[in-house]
Parts: sequence; C-alpha cells; structure tokens
Amino acid sequence: MPDTLTTGPASALRRESVKSFQIHGIGSMVRDLDWLADTLTDLEAAILANRPLQTVLSPSLELRSGSCLPPRVGDVVLFRLIDQGAYRDLETTWGGRVDLVPGRIYVGVLCERNSTKFFTASFKDQHLSYDKLVLQFVAQAGGIGYCTGYSPSLRQQSGCGRPANVEVLGILYHQTRREYLNTLSISGLLLSEPPPPQAVPPTLLIVGTATDVGKTTLACRLLQELSKSFCCVAIKASGTAWYEDSQFHAGSGAAWVVNFSFAGLPTTYYVDPAIYKNSIYSLYQYVVAPDSLPIYKRPPEARHHDMPRTEVLLVEHGGDILGADVPAFLEDDYLVDPVKVLIVCCESALALMGALKELRDRRIDSSRTRLYAAMPLVNPHAFLERVAPMIERGMLHGVIDVNKPADIPEHGWRCGYTSRHTEVINAADMAGLMTTLIKDDLGRNKASDLVP
Repeated sequence: MPDTLTTGPASALRRESVKSFQIHGIGSMVRDLDWLADTLTDLEAAILANRPLQTVLSPSLELRSGSCLPPRVGDVVLFRLIDQGAYRDLETTWGGRVDLVPGRIYVGVLCERNSTKFFTASFKDQHLSYDKLVLQFVAQAGGIGYCTGYSPSLRQQSGCGRPANVEVLGILYHQTRREYLNTLSISGLLLSEPPPPQAVPPTLLIVGTATDVGKTTLACRLLQELSKSFCCVAIKASGTAWYEDSQFHAGSGAAWVVNFSFAGLPTTYYVDPAIYKNSIYSLYQYVVAPDSLPIYKRPPEARHHDMPRTEVLLVEHGGDILGADVPAFLEDDYLVDPVKVLIVCCESALALMGALKELRDRRIDSSRTRLYAAMPLVNPHAFLERVAPMIERGMLHGVIDVNKPADIPEHGWRCGYTSRHTEVINAADMAGLMTTLIKDDLGRNKASDLVP
C-alpha cells in the first residue's frame, strides 16, 4: 500500500514510534515478518519465547492513525484488547499461543469472515477510519473485523459466544520502504497476475459440506499413509488463516506445509476471485519449485534443510464448497486438472448429493477425476445404503472410511461391517490407489515420449 494512501489535512494524521508501545504478540496471519524486524531471528526468538516484542521490532516502523486513513482488509495493525471474548489466546507465527489479556497490545490483521460455525465479520457498507476505531477479535490467528454474528458453538466451548472488543490503535507504516503494511500488497497479490503453475504434481483434493465433518482428520490419515511412499506437501487452501491445521499436516508426514496466509490472505472470505487464485498460484509455484519458498516462510527447525521435490500434493479446503472462494478454485482448470482423487467429507448422504451437484455444475464429475465420499460420523450401514445408488449410477467411485481396519477384526461390530462392506476403502487403500494412478500417468507419459 503506497504512501499516497494518506489524504486530507496533515493535522489529521497521527504518528508514533511502534517502539513506544509494549507489544505482547503477533498473530500468525502476519507471515512477512521481514517487514517488522531488521533481524528476523531475534524477532522469531522473542515470539517463540512469548517475550514483549517492541525491543526487536524495526526502528523504521511507525504507527499511523487518523480520520484520513481508511481501513482495508489485510492491514497490519496494533490493537488493544478491551474485554474478554470467546477466544482466550492468540496464535503466533509457528503455532504458539499467547494469552489475550484486556489492556494489552498485540499485532493483528484486518479481515472479513463468514464461518458457518464461528464468527461472521464484514466491512460492507461500513464507513470507518483509523480514528478511535473499535472492532472485534474475530479470528484466533489475529483477525480483527467488524463482527456481524454470534457463535453458539463458541459459547458452548468457552462460555462466551461473542468476540472480544478491541481498540485499533492504527496501521503500521514502514518509513524506509515508504509503505503501509498490508498483507495483500506486500505479498504482491494486488500487482500483476503470476503465471499459471506448470507441471503440478499429482494432487489429492479434500472438500467438505460443512465445518467439522472430518476434513483435517482425513487429510492427516492420508498423509500418514502416503508419506510412506511419497514426498508429500500439504496446502490448506481456504477458510480463515491459522497455522494449527498445517501443524497437523506436518505432524502426519507432510514434508512441508503452507496455507493461503503465506501468500498474503488473512481469510479467503469476500476476496475477489482473481486475487484468491493469484494466492493459490503463488503457493503452487512453491510446490513446483520448493527452493523458491522464502527462508523466513519455512519453520525455524527445518530452515536449513534441503527442500525436497514434491511427489504428491494434498490440498484441503476449509468450511464448505459454497463459500470462501472454494468455487473459484473448483472452476479453475489449472488447479483442478492435476487432481487425481477428490474426496467429499459430508455429514449425510443428502449433503453428499448436494455437493456432487455443485461439482457437476463446475464440470467436475466421475469422468474427469475419481470421486469418493468420506464416511461421516453416522451409522455406516445406513449411509452406505443411501449412497449405493450413487455408486451404481457412476456418480461416485466409492467411499473411504479412515476408521475401517486393515484386517477383519476377530469380534465386535467392526467385524461385521468390514466383512459386509468390502467396497469401502481405508487410508492404506487410498494410498495404494494414488500409487497406481501415478504409475499409470508415468506409463502414459513415457509412451507419449516414444511417439514420433
């Protein structure tokens, strides 16, 4: 965001050194830490140790506020917590946590959100400025927004269904680079469109019909199996940014992991589809050329290791396939063509039918890629009876159940289930299928190379 953002009378603009504030944490939505410190290792060490951060921040950082400055999604801001809300801590860069304490100051990112389970937040029709600006803490990774909804789920979890109110003190400005800090602009998402990725590795895509239908659980079980034979990379491609799901991916065998915040997006809600696709193209460039992933975007413990070549890419979408720019992903041939297997996580057979229709509307069906449904947390026999006609009509290739034992157990209800439903595959079977599909691709490529 250029310096020319500042408009109006000079007296309306207030400037303060960031070092004059005691700062207790930086949200994990902020990935370009090199903009915040002259010595990245010192800043990371302070973040990991939960120490106050102002001593290691760059002296070039300035806090700017005033009625002449309009807030924008992606702005990196200082905020003071006013009261306690549903979230009691802030996720920091590599998955750490710091307590959220009323009165303390933190670094966050302005964002919008449209979660079906947690908070909704939108700046639509809001005429705001960085002048006595009060917003809400709507995302645990440091997301600050204009909250428009209430969360019964969070009330059940934490006893509070509303977000904390925060006083936004202003936007960060880098005096040397003469630029306001905005995650989209400093990552280049608002500039020219990057070239489409080339030679994307075989991809396994996981989508869902709702939150909490087992997408991350499925992704982790598949990574555990696939990583036995392949070098896997995992991408969380939509939703609200935070690092925990990527930590789960890495802990399950992914060689390295990224999410859309690594490309500059705090969330993928209400984002222009072209900008969203630019962010995913940027992540795919890392997948194709792992050495191009900047050092500071690699976990400290793996920073000096060689970046291995990606053999299998696992992409997990957050939320459902109706929002968060998931439709933009599904309508893009560059992103969908490498997909060998697409798995729909759903809460019921009826939800699965709706998802398959949404996919067909975007020219994705069983003739283009192998489609599977993940077994939901329901009676498997009843679900399979309802899904069987979809398989018979060729709408679906089958069902994957990560809880299906590899061998028939000696006793218990799982014994009958496993022996009756031999068409249901488990995580190891899916890894074997991916191996076969990859080998078939290699065989076709070699055959085409021999054609004069």
